[in-house]
Amino acid sequence: DAAWKQTVAMHDDVVRTVLVRFGGREVETAGDSFLIVFDGAERAIRCGLALVEALAAIRVTVRVGIHSGEVELTAEHVRGVAVHSAARILGEARPGEVLVSGTTRDLAEGAAGLAFEPRGRYRLKGLEREHDLFAAASATG
Repeated sequence: DAAWKQTVAMHDDVVRTVLVRFGGREVETAGDSFLIVFDGAERAIRCGLALVEALAAIRVTVRVGIHSGEVELTAEHVRGVAVHSAARILGEARPGEVLVSGTTRDLAEGAAGLAFEPRGRYRLKGLEREHDLFAAASATG
């Protein structure tokens, strides 16, 4: 219906506006999901937090999953275990949550204004080992 199409269009506009602020590159979309790559863990986390906030302003709740690792980039696609891992982490995220892997949290260690709450160890489908996951948040002081 028209209202849903308008909401999806606003969602997509907000995502694309926010990701540019943090140096993200949109690789592909599927439905209302975006696959975005960054050249740093901190920028990815800050973008995720900004997306949750900006989309909440238009009454759209999202989940964000972030993993850092090696990928194969082509002009139109990104592939690799890191992409699969991020998708599985997203599947564990709660509404309104930015959930990151232990790898991503470690890479962002020492970043001012970020806090991480442990969510536990997860066996993610299709991956060989368990992963520590953390909910990222803006640190308040």
